[in-house]
Amino acid sequence: MSVVHLRRVLRVVILLISVLGLLSLPAVSEAAIAGPYIAHILEGGPELSKPLQREIASSAAWSEWVWVRISPNGSKTSVIARFGAVDDKAPRVLMIRDAHPAALIADKQIVASSAVDPMTWHLIGVVEDSNDLTLYVDGLPAGTSTVSNEPVTPELLLAPTVPTDMHHFSGDIGGLSIAS
Repeated sequence: MSVVHLRRVLRVVILLISVLGLLSLPAVSEAAIAGPYIAHILEGGPELSKPLQREIASSAAWSEWVWVRISPNGSKTSVIARFGAVDDKAPRVLMIRDAHPAALIADKQIVASSAVDPMTWHLIGVVEDSNDLTLYVDGLPAGTSTVSNEPVTPELLLAPTVPTDMHHFSGDIGGLSIAS
């Protein structure tokens, strides 16, 4: 039997198995996605609140990506977005700390070593896979940390009200999305 003939027979056998339902492939679940959200945030403006799917709020694997352009005054310490309530054990916070992108979960913080230029668009991302958290800036890893994964309140705040030692975020959010 030639190799060509053997390949044809194998294709027919695979086709018959799949048609008869003898080959069971695992179902692919759809990802839960929030966004994209686009906003122009004025200095001192109100926070924007959006509901968040429970699948995202309780997931051990999630990602948050945002195109952001901070205003010249927005390079101080300010929160771009937070999902989860302030009193949750581990709300997820994406922020700017003295012009450096940063991510904060519970008591773990990752701060990028390079600052971002105000009035220039930058892609900032945070990815958690189980207990590993990675911060990305313009598509490159900017730091990692091990974090505890706790479910959070299913809410998303853009430019949330912050403690007095921080400034209100001001700038542009161009397509913030969260997925699990």
